[in-house]
Amino acid sequence: MGYTTVSMAHIFQCGRPTYINGGTQPRRCGEENGQYAQNRMLFYKDTGDVSQEVWDILLYQWLTSSNVADRRILMEAHNRGDVERKMALHESYYPKTSSLLEEHLNTFMEQLDRLGGKADGKDPMEHPRLPLILSHNEFVRRTFLMVRNRYFGY
Repeated sequence: MGYTTVSMAHIFQCGRPTYINGGTQPRRCGEENGQYAQNRMLFYKDTGDVSQEVWDILLYQWLTSSNVADRRILMEAHNRGDVERKMALHESYYPKTSSLLEEHLNTFMEQLDRLGGKADGKDPMEHPRLPLILSHNEFVRRTFLMVRNRYFGY
């Protein structure tokens, strides 16, 4: 994730959660199917909404590890613009994809906490970018808390 400013309405999310592929390195957005652009993988800071592309990628990732036939149906529906078929799959797998989203949010915020802890006691004069990094991390944390509250109520 790149650096953001508090004036942005959203943040970009563009890493494949490592729990999807057994802990190997995350892949970049759209690497698997070439369909999604990083600038549409969004978490909205004011509303806590998540873009449809994020839900699509979560569903695609879940289906890759659990139901390849439905993954093919998802991709065919996506390529044909069959929104009704895609939404039926989303409804069917919502408990799984929402769980993946929640796990991703919590894991990412735990990582931000660990990284923030490393900054304790550091001299900003020796590390002049540290305040910017900490501010960025807090912005991401607040955005993810808003998303978590929106979808999971806490």
